Amino acid sequence: MKLTLKTILLVTVLTFSLSNVFAHAFWIKTNAAGKKGQPHAVEVFFAEPAGKRELLNSDEMKTVKKFTLWLLVPGKEKIKLELVPAKDHYTSTFTPVNDGKYHIVLQNEEIDVVDYQAAGIYKSDFFASATVNVGVAKPAVLPPSGFKFTVSAEGKLRPDQPVTVTLEHQQIDLSKVTLSIYNQQGWKLDVKVNKQTGKGIFNVLGAGSYFIEAAYNNKVDGNYNGKAYNSAYYAATEIIEVFK
Repeated sequence: MKLTLKTILLVTVLTFSLSNVFAHAFWIKTNAAGKKGQPHAVEVFFAEPAGKRELLNSDEMKTVKKFTLWLLVPGKEKIKLELVPAKDHYTSTFTPVNDGKYHIVLQNEEIDVVDYQAAGIYKSDFFASATVNVGVAKPAVLPPSGFKFTVSAEGKLRPDQPVTVTLEHQQIDLSKVTLSIYNQQGWKLDVKVNKQTGKGIFNVLGAGSYFIEAAYNNKVDGNYNGKAYNSAYYAATEIIEVFK
Protein backbone atom coordinates (compact mmCIF):
# COMPACT_ATOMS: atom_id res chain seq x y z
CA MET A 1 0.00 0.00 0.00
CA LYS A 2 1.41 3.35 -1.01
CA LEU A 3 1.18 6.02 1.69
CA THR A 4 0.13 9.37 0.34
CA LEU A 5 0.53 12.65 2.21
CA LYS A 6 -3.24 12.69 2.76
CA THR A 7 -3.14 9.19 4.31
CA ILE A 8 -0.22 10.10 6.56
CA LEU A 9 -1.96 13.25 7.75
CA LEU A 10 -5.20 11.35 8.42
CA VAL A 11 -3.41 8.67 10.47
CA THR A 12 -1.51 11.37 12.37
CA VAL A 13 -4.71 13.25 13.21
CA LEU A 14 -6.50 10.07 14.29
CA THR A 15 -3.58 8.98 16.46
CA PHE A 16 -3.34 12.42 18.06
CA SER A 17 -7.09 12.59 18.68
CA LEU A 18 -7.24 9.14 20.22
CA SER A 19 -4.22 9.64 22.47
CA ASN A 20 -5.45 13.12 23.44
CA VAL A 21 -8.82 11.79 24.60
CA PHE A 22 -7.38 8.76 26.40
CA ALA A 23 -4.65 10.83 28.09
CA HIS A 24 -7.37 12.76 29.89
CA ALA A 25 -9.28 11.50 32.90
CA PHE A 26 -11.43 12.73 35.75
CA TRP A 27 -9.73 13.44 39.09
CA ILE A 28 -11.02 14.06 42.62
CA LYS A 29 -9.00 16.35 44.86
CA THR A 30 -9.81 16.48 48.58
CA ASN A 31 -8.16 16.36 51.99
CA ALA A 32 -7.67 12.76 53.08
CA ALA A 33 -8.42 13.68 56.70
CA GLY A 34 -11.84 14.97 57.74
CA LYS A 35 -13.49 16.01 60.99
CA LYS A 36 -16.87 14.93 62.31
CA GLY A 37 -19.45 17.69 62.07
CA GLN A 38 -17.37 19.92 59.81
CA PRO A 39 -18.04 20.47 56.06
CA HIS A 40 -15.52 18.68 53.85
CA ALA A 41 -14.66 20.20 50.46
CA VAL A 42 -14.25 18.20 47.24
CA GLU A 43 -13.00 19.27 43.78
CA VAL A 44 -13.54 17.41 40.50
CA PHE A 45 -11.66 18.20 37.30
CA PHE A 46 -10.80 16.72 33.89
CA ALA A 47 -7.14 16.74 32.81
CA GLU A 48 -4.09 14.75 31.83
CA PRO A 49 -2.26 13.29 34.84
CA ALA A 50 -0.68 16.23 36.73
CA GLY A 51 -1.62 18.41 33.73
CA LYS A 52 -3.60 21.57 33.18
CA ARG A 53 -7.29 21.33 33.97
CA GLU A 54 -9.72 21.58 31.08
CA LEU A 55 -12.15 24.48 31.10
CA LEU A 56 -15.73 23.35 31.60
CA ASN A 57 -16.75 24.98 28.30
CA SER A 58 -13.92 23.34 26.31
CA ASP A 59 -14.42 20.84 23.48
CA GLU A 60 -12.78 18.13 25.60
CA MET A 61 -15.55 18.45 28.18
CA LYS A 62 -18.52 18.31 25.80
CA THR A 63 -18.93 14.54 25.71
CA VAL A 64 -17.92 13.75 29.30
CA LYS A 65 -20.07 16.11 31.37
CA LYS A 66 -22.75 13.56 32.28
CA PHE A 67 -21.14 12.18 35.41
CA THR A 68 -22.32 11.56 38.96
CA LEU A 69 -20.43 11.99 42.24
CA TRP A 70 -21.29 9.56 45.03
CA LEU A 71 -20.44 9.47 48.73
CA LEU A 72 -20.17 6.03 50.31
CA VAL A 73 -20.91 6.44 54.02
CA PRO A 74 -19.83 3.71 56.46
CA GLY A 75 -22.79 1.46 57.20
CA LYS A 76 -25.22 3.36 54.96
CA GLU A 77 -26.40 3.59 51.37
CA LYS A 78 -24.44 5.72 48.91
CA ILE A 79 -25.42 9.39 48.68
CA LYS A 80 -25.42 11.49 45.52
CA LEU A 81 -23.39 14.68 46.00
CA GLU A 82 -24.47 17.97 44.45
CA LEU A 83 -21.98 19.64 42.11
CA VAL A 84 -21.31 23.36 41.65
CA PRO A 85 -19.54 24.33 38.37
CA ALA A 86 -16.58 26.72 38.37
CA LYS A 87 -14.20 27.77 35.58
CA ASP A 88 -12.13 24.59 35.30
CA HIS A 89 -13.60 22.30 37.98
CA TYR A 90 -16.64 21.37 39.99
CA THR A 91 -16.95 21.67 43.76
CA SER A 92 -18.98 19.75 46.30
CA THR A 93 -19.14 19.33 50.08
CA PHE A 94 -20.36 16.83 52.63
CA THR A 95 -20.41 16.82 56.42
CA PRO A 96 -19.31 13.61 58.17
CA VAL A 97 -21.71 12.66 60.95
CA ASN A 98 -19.71 9.77 62.42
CA ASP A 99 -16.11 8.59 62.54
CA GLY A 100 -14.95 6.15 59.87
CA LYS A 101 -13.76 5.87 56.31
CA TYR A 102 -15.73 7.77 53.67
CA HIS A 103 -15.28 6.93 50.00
CA ILE A 104 -16.03 9.36 47.16
CA VAL A 105 -16.57 7.87 43.70
CA LEU A 106 -17.14 9.59 40.37
CA GLN A 107 -19.06 7.56 37.81
CA ASN A 108 -19.14 8.61 34.15
CA GLU A 109 -20.61 5.96 31.84
CA GLU A 110 -22.90 8.17 29.74
CA ILE A 111 -20.33 8.92 27.04
CA ASP A 112 -21.36 8.63 23.41
CA VAL A 113 -19.66 6.13 21.13
CA VAL A 114 -16.90 7.77 19.09
CA ASP A 115 -15.74 6.51 15.68
CA TYR A 116 -11.99 7.00 15.26
CA GLN A 117 -12.15 5.28 11.87
CA ALA A 118 -8.86 3.38 11.44
CA ALA A 119 -8.29 3.27 15.22
CA GLY A 120 -11.69 1.74 16.02
CA ILE A 121 -15.13 2.64 17.34
CA TYR A 122 -14.83 3.30 21.07
CA LYS A 123 -17.09 3.32 24.11
CA SER A 124 -15.33 5.00 27.04
CA ASP A 125 -16.13 5.09 30.76
CA PHE A 126 -14.37 7.20 33.39
CA PHE A 127 -14.20 6.65 37.13
CA ALA A 128 -12.37 8.49 39.92
CA SER A 129 -12.20 7.98 43.65
CA ALA A 130 -10.93 9.48 46.90
CA THR A 131 -10.89 8.34 50.50
CA VAL A 132 -11.53 10.53 53.55
CA ASN A 133 -10.64 9.25 57.03
CA VAL A 134 -12.61 10.79 59.86
CA GLY A 135 -11.61 10.48 63.52
CA VAL A 136 -9.72 7.16 63.38
CA ALA A 137 -6.11 6.31 62.58
CA LYS A 138 -6.86 2.88 61.07
CA PRO A 139 -10.49 2.78 59.88
CA ALA A 140 -12.04 -0.42 58.67
CA VAL A 141 -11.90 -1.10 54.95
CA LEU A 142 -15.15 -0.35 53.14
CA PRO A 143 -16.97 -3.20 51.40
CA PRO A 144 -16.89 -3.30 47.56
CA SER A 145 -18.41 -0.15 46.09
CA GLY A 146 -20.40 -1.87 43.36
CA PHE A 147 -18.96 0.40 40.67
CA LYS A 148 -17.51 -1.07 37.49
CA PHE A 149 -13.94 0.09 38.00
CA THR A 150 -12.34 1.85 40.98
CA VAL A 151 -8.82 2.31 42.31
CA SER A 152 -7.74 2.95 45.90
CA ALA A 153 -4.31 3.48 47.48
CA GLU A 154 -3.20 2.79 51.03
CA GLY A 155 0.10 3.16 52.86
CA LYS A 156 2.06 5.42 55.18
CA LEU A 157 2.21 8.08 52.42
CA ARG A 158 5.73 9.11 53.31
CA PRO A 159 8.81 9.39 51.05
CA ASP A 160 10.49 6.06 50.24
CA GLN A 161 7.56 4.12 51.74
CA PRO A 162 5.51 1.53 49.81
CA VAL A 163 1.98 2.31 48.68
CA THR A 164 -0.44 -0.47 47.78
CA VAL A 165 -2.94 0.24 45.01
CA THR A 166 -6.04 -1.96 44.84
CA LEU A 167 -8.19 -2.23 41.73
CA GLU A 168 -11.83 -3.12 42.20
CA HIS A 169 -13.41 -4.37 39.02
CA GLN A 170 -16.41 -6.08 37.51
CA GLN A 171 -15.74 -8.33 34.54
CA ILE A 172 -12.43 -6.66 33.73
CA ASP A 173 -9.37 -8.73 32.85
CA LEU A 174 -6.67 -7.37 35.18
CA SER A 175 -3.92 -8.69 32.93
CA LYS A 176 -4.96 -5.99 30.43
CA VAL A 177 -4.97 -3.10 32.92
CA THR A 178 -2.16 -0.54 32.77
CA LEU A 179 -1.46 1.01 36.18
CA SER A 180 0.58 4.22 35.97
CA ILE A 181 1.79 6.63 38.65
CA TYR A 182 2.65 10.28 37.90
CA ASN A 183 3.92 13.21 39.94
CA GLN A 184 3.94 16.92 39.17
CA GLN A 185 7.64 16.91 38.22
CA GLY A 186 7.04 14.71 35.17
CA TRP A 187 7.99 11.38 36.76
CA LYS A 188 6.02 8.33 35.61
CA LEU A 189 6.08 4.73 36.75
CA ASP A 190 4.15 1.77 35.33
CA VAL A 191 3.26 -0.74 38.04
CA LYS A 192 2.55 -4.43 37.53
CA VAL A 193 -0.90 -5.54 38.71
CA ASN A 194 -1.38 -8.94 40.34
CA LYS A 195 -4.13 -10.59 38.32
CA GLN A 196 -5.50 -12.59 41.27
CA THR A 197 -5.48 -9.90 43.97
CA GLY A 198 -5.88 -6.75 41.84
CA LYS A 199 -3.04 -5.09 43.74
CA GLY A 200 0.08 -3.21 42.67
CA ILE A 201 2.84 -1.78 44.90
CA PHE A 202 5.16 1.18 44.34
CA ASN A 203 7.48 3.39 46.39
CA VAL A 204 6.94 7.14 46.30
CA LEU A 205 9.94 9.36 45.59
CA GLY A 206 9.27 12.38 47.78
CA ALA A 207 6.64 14.74 49.08
CA GLY A 208 3.91 16.02 46.75
CA SER A 209 0.86 14.94 44.77
CA TYR A 210 0.81 11.56 43.03
CA PHE A 211 -1.71 10.82 40.29
CA ILE A 212 -2.70 7.16 40.01
CA GLU A 213 -4.38 6.00 36.81
CA ALA A 214 -5.58 2.52 35.90
CA ALA A 215 -6.49 2.18 32.22
CA TYR A 216 -8.15 -0.73 30.44
CA ASN A 217 -8.40 -0.94 26.67
CA ASN A 218 -10.03 -3.98 25.10
CA LYS A 219 -11.37 -5.09 21.75
CA VAL A 220 -14.96 -6.03 22.44
CA ASP A 221 -18.22 -5.62 20.55
CA GLY A 222 -21.14 -3.81 22.14
CA ASN A 223 -23.93 -1.32 21.64
CA TYR A 224 -24.68 1.95 23.43
CA ASN A 225 -27.66 4.18 22.66
CA GLY A 226 -28.24 2.33 19.41
CA LYS A 227 -24.66 2.70 18.16
CA ALA A 228 -22.34 -0.29 17.85
CA TYR A 229 -18.73 -0.19 19.01
CA ASN A 230 -15.81 -2.61 18.78
CA SER A 231 -13.50 -1.29 21.54
CA ALA A 232 -13.98 -0.42 25.19
CA TYR A 233 -11.84 1.95 27.24
CA TYR A 234 -12.11 2.37 31.02
CA ALA A 235 -10.05 4.66 33.23
CA ALA A 236 -10.07 4.86 37.05
CA THR A 237 -8.02 7.42 39.01
CA GLU A 238 -7.05 8.62 42.45
CA ILE A 239 -4.79 11.40 43.80
CA ILE A 240 -2.73 10.86 46.95
CA GLU A 241 -0.75 13.45 48.88
CA VAL A 242 2.63 12.46 50.30
CA PHE A 243 4.11 14.50 53.15
CA LYS A 244 7.65 14.74 54.47
